[in-house]
Amino acid sequence: MDDLVAVSLTEDLLVTLNGRTIIDEPAVVSDGPDGEVLVGHEAEEPARHCLADGHIADLEVVERLLVHVAELISDEKPRVACVLLVLPDPDAKLAGSEMGELVKKVWGADTKVVIVPESKMVATGAPQPYWDATGVFLNLLTSTRTTSAMLHAGDVIVSHSAAPPGAVPGSSEPLPIEERLRSLIGTARWVINESGPGFSRSLVERGLTVYSDDKEVSRHRDQIREELRMSVLVSEKSLKTALRDGIKHYEHHKEDLITKGFIRPSK
Repeated sequence: MDDLVAVSLTEDLLVTLNGRTIIDEPAVVSDGPDGEVLVGHEAEEPARHCLADGHIADLEVVERLLVHVAELISDEKPRVACVLLVLPDPDAKLAGSEMGELVKKVWGADTKVVIVPESKMVATGAPQPYWDATGVFLNLLTSTRTTSAMLHAGDVIVSHSAAPPGAVPGSSEPLPIEERLRSLIGTARWVINESGPGFSRSLVERGLTVYSDDKEVSRHRDQIREELRMSVLVSEKSLKTALRDGIKHYEHHKEDLITKGFIRPSK
């Protein structure tokens, strides 16, 4: 049977093999005392981060992470036919081809690579009806970055990511909630302005759904609503849970993913 490896390089490094979690740790690496690669919690300072300001910042670190993952699962002798790669929204387009080449370099030129933006994966796991004609408006808020995205007819139409003001690249220290809310509201306004008149009206009418792993966000729902002048729902499903559930849905339809390169989450 062909195997599916899912690699999410978003807030952390999340790796699954046919639905079984292999790694769920920070996306950092360092060199061990004997030249080995230390990943995640085992990494020692000065560790190298593959993400900075919510974007893929170091492709060499990404390659070392992928090689580490391949070595970790090699004992199971998987037949990796497809690698599902979940990336921050901007990188899914801007760095997608480079990331795809890295995957093929590690797992072989014949490996199918399917790249899915983080917002689309979260919408799949939520689930949000992004196949609808009116689309959905999402905000993904973490301790170090925020992404707003408009999804429609099965794809990401407009998205924008930003680090909150004052964020330190590579730092795991969360910024004050006020700074993160400013980033949330700013990226949301950017998406509304860039969506065009028709979509903008739809966004305002349907409202914004916020996914976060920070329960403090719920207490500021009224502030977000007043500043954006639209309804705001803070999802009870955390961002990471929605991301995991989205990956599970893709894994459930892995035969379509391997043969067609896509799935229809609505079916």
